[in-house]
Amino acid sequence: MIFLKAKNPTTLWLNLGDAFFRYRGIIDCEIAKRRFISKMNILEIEEWSLNWTGKAILDLVGYSKRGSKLKTLRNTYIDEQRFTLLKKIVQNIIKDKSKGYFVTGMNFTMQVVKKGKGGCLSSFHVIRGMDGEWEINIHAKTAEIPRKFAADMVMVANMIRELNLPVKKVKVVFMLTSMYFSIISLRVYVKLLGLKKKDFRGLPIMEPRNYQKNAWQAIEEFAKTLGKGPVWKKLNLERGEWK
Repeated sequence: MIFLKAKNPTTLWLNLGDAFFRYRGIIDCEIAKRRFISKMNILEIEEWSLNWTGKAILDLVGYSKRGSKLKTLRNTYIDEQRFTLLKKIVQNIIKDKSKGYFVTGMNFTMQVVKKGKGGCLSSFHVIRGMDGEWEINIHAKTAEIPRKFAADMVMVANMIRELNLPVKKVKVVFMLTSMYFSIISLRVYVKLLGLKKKDFRGLPIMEPRNYQKNAWQAIEEFAKTLGKGPVWKKLNLERGEWK
């Protein structure tokens, strides 16, 4: 189980890597020394800025500059008619000054599959508190750390901006039935956190399986451009971009 609090999404993403390398007790099981699984997780971001883009994180984990991953996620998870309705409801809540506590939300189009991964995100909830503060809760079946979760966070950031909330920052909570740390993309944290041992906790530099080859190559190539020293110092933490 992992329970993490962070000030912003970038710090949360960095802390997840730090937690993996630092705290052995967070891992509930391992699969073939390639996936390290944590069950029943809560990740809380105290101040998610509406200006957060997460572009730097997508660079680090090797996603294409074309942005095809985010288009795929949007098409996979979001029923646009349902999301349009949610946005209208939220705007009505904003206009109605008499309302106090209010919760609304929508389901993602998570497929139920017998074999394979299927969809991971399950629901998206918007909460208005008694004092007018706003919170977003996201429920998920599973998430892969750090690579696919980075893309999930950027998609969520886009959704939050589209809500047009009357604030600059919101609290965001992810509730994840399981998280797994993938051996291929975990190596991105080695340079980010200034780690010296690349074979720590079963993290050898090895040839990946065929379906992971492109991701591994993209991560390795981008890592060559980052120079010396802990890379996290070069990040604008609040915007999730390069300084």
